[in-house]
Amino acid sequence: MDAPSPAVDADAQVCLDCGACCRQAFHVVEVEPDDPFAVHHGALLVAEDGRLVLPRPGGFCAALRQPAVPFLCRCYDHRPESCRDFPVGGESCALARKRVGLAPLSLP
Repeated sequence: MDAPSPAVDADAQVCLDCGACCRQAFHVVEVEPDDPFAVHHGALLVAEDGRLVLPRPGGFCAALRQPAVPFLCRCYDHRPESCRDFPVGGESCALARKRVGLAPLSLP
């Protein structure tokens, strides 16, 4: 499986310590059949209500290496589009952090 780059910038470190978007904040990650994640890691996907989803057993994404800090994705280089497009410190990030009891980020 893919591993994150060894060079970790400040935003990435915040994500590794938080992981709100990869844990209990959201219930489902929908993946399109032509998404690189589906192509490379289709065995992790399940069909649900006519769509492909990445399961979140116990609230934690099935692609996490472990359900604890650091929150590392086993499939980072091919993570689903919704994960690739998730902006650190953006509205979705603030919502995810709020749902797991964390304050929004204040990034420079």
